[in-house]
Amino acid sequence: MFGIKRGVWLSQNDPEKSDDSEDSDFEPTTKELDEVNLRKECSKSKTPKRPRKRARQEDTSNSNSAPGEAKDWGALPITVLDKIFEHLVQKEEDYRVVVKNATVNYHWWSAASRPSLRKKLKLFMYTKGKTRNHFQNFRERIIKLPEDEFQHLEQLQFANFQNHLTKTLALLNEYEFEKIETLVLLTSQLGNMQTWGEFIEKHCRNLVELRTNALVTSYKALVPVLKLQSIRKIVIHDSGPIKHGLDWGSMCPQLEHLDIYYSAMQSTMAGAEVLVTSLKLQKLRFLQLANVLLSERDLFNFLQNSKSFDGFPELEFFSLRRSFVPQRTSADVLCFFLKNAAKIQTIDLQGCSCFTFGGLSAGIGSFANRPMLKTLDLSGADARNEDDFYSFFVAQLGGAIEDLNLSGLKTRANAEEFFLNFIQNYALHARNLKNLDVSRTNIEKEEARLLLERKPLLNSLTLSGCYGIPRSWRKTIKTDEFSTAIRAFYE
Repeated sequence: MFGIKRGVWLSQNDPEKSDDSEDSDFEPTTKELDEVNLRKECSKSKTPKRPRKRARQEDTSNSNSAPGEAKDWGALPITVLDKIFEHLVQKEEDYRVVVKNATVNYHWWSAASRPSLRKKLKLFMYTKGKTRNHFQNFRERIIKLPEDEFQHLEQLQFANFQNHLTKTLALLNEYEFEKIETLVLLTSQLGNMQTWGEFIEKHCRNLVELRTNALVTSYKALVPVLKLQSIRKIVIHDSGPIKHGLDWGSMCPQLEHLDIYYSAMQSTMAGAEVLVTSLKLQKLRFLQLANVLLSERDLFNFLQNSKSFDGFPELEFFSLRRSFVPQRTSADVLCFFLKNAAKIQTIDLQGCSCFTFGGLSAGIGSFANRPMLKTLDLSGADARNEDDFYSFFVAQLGGAIEDLNLSGLKTRANAEEFFLNFIQNYALHARNLKNLDVSRTNIEKEEARLLLERKPLLNSLTLSGCYGIPRSWRKTIKTDEFSTAIRAFYE
């Protein structure tokens, strides 16, 4: 007969008693401990975890928080939640994202679901695989919405609809909403002008802003928009093509912001052209015609005979940026767009190699007549006539130019000390000049050193791509680097 005491086998025939004073014989081994721990972990993993109980809130009278201070994010006052959700709608431009993220509790959900927050909506179409199936799913979601879903909508954005945009507009025409102020069309195609015209007439009577990017459509799509008395801002990027058949001045004289920009040679800009004399928009504040062909038909006669045209007295920003379109623009275009533009702050003529400095003198005129002009970009201009170049800047000493870009100027191949007269007669005397860019020019280190030594108030001098400058200094030099650069230019 056997018995067990403290893990030791005892036999009746064995008179020897167990020694309990020494427990080292009875301690489990490392292997045995591992097996025990493993069994415990297995048993815990099989048992589902209980959710943590929410801590009981203490009485407000015993709290150390200030009066009116919420101790729980879920109990924020409605006024605070209104500010939060209005900010989120403004940032995300889609009220559905706000509702989706407001699942803290019913208090948050009810605050985020207020109709007054439904001002901005962003509709997006997933085009992986068969787009027809995605449109059917999108259509089913739209049909299930209540009739007053879009009643308070002020901004509507369509993104990536491809050739389903027209069908989507027809679908939305079944709903009643007419407060759209901002309409955005991205990466889509618009074909049916009748459906588009019905959408604009029914929902966009108060439209203020139209923005497009990568929209393939006819220039006729702009006609119903330009007829709106409320439209103030039109941004057309890589869209169209835009044709010269549009009479902007007669259809939309109240326009304040016109931005037409093409970033590359593509189908949307094939044949894109604007008639200069059609842009008699005297209330314009912002005008950009980047990489757009400008038709100067009857422009010279118009400038000679039109005495009633007051120019652009409100214009603040003007850009004719060029990078790949043919250079056929004359100085008459500058005379037209900069007429009476006393409030102009920025003139961007980047890449306009068709302009000589003689033409720029005639088109821009004296800086003294443009006291608010701060930024001037003449990169790529034709400076092969050095006398015109020097006389243009010598006559501008009274201006308020702060940022001047002369990068990539076209000069004569054997032009030596080209910038010396410019530095001595203009740059050193221009009191407001802060940033000068002469990158990709033939400026020499002696000329740059003279400018750095005698013009310490400059904020930056850009010398990128200037082979007359030591390699390590072909960059934008800041004010705190001037002293080091001057020593390097003496070597």
